[in-house]
Amino acid sequence: MVGGDLEYLQSLPNSRLLTHAEIRLAAGVLRRLLIDGQLSAVWRIIGAHKATKLIVDATEIDTALKTWNEAWIQYAWAGGANASGAHHTVVVFGVVPEEEHKPYGSVDEFLRANPLTYQGEKRKMTVDDWLRSTSVAIRTNKIGLVKIPRRAVLTVTTCGHHAASQGWHGRSKIALGVESRCVACVAIWS
Repeated sequence: MVGGDLEYLQSLPNSRLLTHAEIRLAAGVLRRLLIDGQLSAVWRIIGAHKATKLIVDATEIDTALKTWNEAWIQYAWAGGANASGAHHTVVVFGVVPEEEHKPYGSVDEFLRANPLTYQGEKRKMTVDDWLRSTSVAIRTNKIGLVKIPRRAVLTVTTCGHHAASQGWHGRSKIALGVESRCVACVAIWS
């Protein structure tokens, strides 16, 4: 099964954006391989874990977010996917309150004195670190800044169908949190 899953992922086109169906199928494959641990299990069976760790080269947003006052961040995403006509990488959108930048005379002077990172770079990380890293950060009125790890994105993408098929449509936070075991569903659907 793992071999077939890897073959499917390699067969996906990189010359165009994926269709919604391809994204849903790929998310299910990635969930089996990465969240459910099938790739790590095969890695151990063949003894590769003794020689090397599974490494990915991916964009990372957490370093950029640490340079910001969390209350100023409105939305940020890691991105990193290359597709025909689009390449999205780390972007942070934020609002610096006037009372913070006004004493500096201008926003430019404030930013010179207080550099804020709004872009990121690719770096090598273990698959486990990649799954823990932030995929997207969203400011909500009720909760504040919600940092959603890549592990949760894979879980949400694959559990959303289940939640909708149960008729929840974001109404039952408890049902979503317990049934899907997906903390991000609670944050996103609230």
